[in-house]
Amino acid sequence: RLCQLLGPDVLSLLLRLRVVQALDGDECRIVEPTEAAAAVAGNNMCCGGFFVVSNVALWPVEDDLLIATDFEQTYSAEDVEPVMYLSEDSLALASGAPRVKASSVLDVCCGSGVQGIV
Repeated sequence: RLCQLLGPDVLSLLLRLRVVQALDGDECRIVEPTEAAAAVAGNNMCCGGFFVVSNVALWPVEDDLLIATDFEQTYSAEDVEPVMYLSEDSLALASGAPRVKASSVLDVCCGSGVQGIV
């Protein structure tokens, strides 16, 4: 289904970047990105029969914009600084953000940064 939504080129890129991960349910194994991308190239309707799971949360913000964040983890640790998920307030602020081209945007600890991106 992900291949049908995003297209084979985008899915192959997401697999190579390990944003999404292919799983072989029959053999109970994680599929290497190159093998999964080859399966997509061979049959872009079903990803070679692999299951595909996401390692990040993908948020459709606008018609042509997806934002990737960590899942709803809001705490930091010594070795982890999560990207804040999008909640209703983030989506409301993004819908009201001005749509003028800017040469630069300052985003200081503002969650996911979606307002600066739009």
